[in-house]
Amino acid sequence: MKKRLFIVSNRLPVNVENRDGEPVLKPSSGGLVSAIDSYLRQPSTQEFSSITWVGMPGCEPSDWEATAN
Repeated sequence: MKKRLFIVSNRLPVNVENRDGEPVLKPSSGGLVSAIDSYLRQPSTQEFSSITWVGMPGCEPSDWEATAN
């Protein structure tokens, strides 16, 4: 049985920007995102059946809500 990986941090690996009224997801930069991204690219992470990252999107609530539409 494969394991599930949950990553809980204060930020998500994406930022949401509003361009001409449309939400645009852009990769976040920074040490945490770089380190976890590097780890997730390792062959050993194939043991996980799912990977879920929980955190704050770092944008206005209206921008984040627009991504769900």
